Amino acid sequence: MGRKRGNVEKGWLAKLGPDGAAFLQIPAEEIPAYMSVHRLLRKLLSRYRLPVATRENPVINDCCRGAMLSLATGLAHSGSDLSLLVPEIEDMYSSPYLRPSESPITVEVNCTNPGTRYCWMSTGLYIPGRQIIEVSLPEAAASADLKIQIGCHTDDLTRASKLFRGPLVINRCCLDKPTKSITCLWGGLLYIIVPQNSKLGSVPVTVKGAVHAPYYKLGETTLEEWKRRIQENPGPWGELATDNIILTVPTANLRTLENPEPLLRLWDEVMQAVARLGAEPFPLRLPQRIVADVQIPVGWMHAGYPIMCHLESVQELINEKLIRTKGLWGPVHELGRNQQRQEWEFPPHTTEATCNLWCVYVHETVLGIPRSRANIALWPPVREKRVRIYLSKGPNVKNWNAWTALETYLQLQEAFGWEPFIRLFTEYRNQTNLPTENVDKMNLWVKMFSHQVQKNLAPFFEAWAWPIQKEVATSLAYLPEWKENIMKLYLLTQMPH
Repeated sequence: MGRKRGNVEKGWLAKLGPDGAAFLQIPAEEIPAYMSVHRLLRKLLSRYRLPVATRENPVINDCCRGAMLSLATGLAHSGSDLSLLVPEIEDMYSSPYLRPSESPITVEVNCTNPGTRYCWMSTGLYIPGRQIIEVSLPEAAASADLKIQIGCHTDDLTRASKLFRGPLVINRCCLDKPTKSITCLWGGLLYIIVPQNSKLGSVPVTVKGAVHAPYYKLGETTLEEWKRRIQENPGPWGELATDNIILTVPTANLRTLENPEPLLRLWDEVMQAVARLGAEPFPLRLPQRIVADVQIPVGWMHAGYPIMCHLESVQELINEKLIRTKGLWGPVHELGRNQQRQEWEFPPHTTEATCNLWCVYVHETVLGIPRSRANIALWPPVREKRVRIYLSKGPNVKNWNAWTALETYLQLQEAFGWEPFIRLFTEYRNQTNLPTENVDKMNLWVKMFSHQVQKNLAPFFEAWAWPIQKEVATSLAYLPEWKENIMKLYLLTQMPH
């Protein structure tokens, strides 16, 4: 019997954390039943020390400590006073190391957002864990739909079996009053979230309970200021920024950076190349963000806002020599993912393929690293073998994915250069009511690319087993034949089954 009960409890605990945290999002003020649950949980949590998840000592998620992490986070976000909660260990993220300044700090934050989505504006401040802060801003800004966010590690790890950090380590709330109190159990960099099309301009934001974090902006921060900030600003995370990219990494890594200027000039060149291939205006309307984290839910990195990567990748982001010699495949792959447009994307086939066009472009045009050296998968013998395998199985679009799909685009690029791609992406940006189904989208791409290069590419795509519609093939028949079509060569020299 005893054994069985243990199992049930294990199942319960796995659900208790997330469900409890969800329940705690319901505002409890004035509702005695809810307030009593909050009191009960506060009492329960203050009896034990708060688990601290680290890489050296992970917390197993579906056990008691995992549930405690979720409940403590939920309580913190509901506005409970957490001064009673004492962590098991004092690490670099918790308060004894970080004494907030006695007097409030005022920073000017640019709250104009010309982009098409909300964006985070850095304040250069860090909030220690379990610290209740008070944020004040002018009356006019309090009605402008601004939000405040503590922390930049937005990935939700609730489903992870092992935790190297808390499952939810950011806290967001609306800045809808001129003065607002907010806390975050885990601490973190402080951001103002600005809605799209906001034209507020510079807003003075005053924060009680913060410390300065290292922050460097290309073209604004002097070398002297940077050296001082690196030594004097105690925040454990810092940021390197240009108008086009913001890198968020641990301060410990930033201390190795004598002068960020050459690194960030290189990053701006990378971003300019990314924009050029994607037919995007440059400087970008809003900078992309890359944030390093001790744990992320999927993959080695993932795209989005922000792009997330592991701490192991920090050197790859901030070591200019390393970037120039080894390249930057992972981060540019994710920047390419952010460039993909559904109008010319054929999921699931091209999801992991077209983004790599940006990798090849950036490595060759900015870093001078040829494709065959930029990634082992693009070594010529490997590429040839891949095409032969694809054809020998009887070419079929269901096997046309990832590197195999990329090959199709690379063959076109090697024949016609990058220009047709850039012109095509421009055309796609300027067109409306484009098809949404893969087959129609693929046929439109064949038509548009053929017109760009003034060659009939239908036979080329047919060799790749694309679903070419009869009327499309007919409509392209008047264009000159593409004599150098490399797929003809492959088909002629293909071994019999």
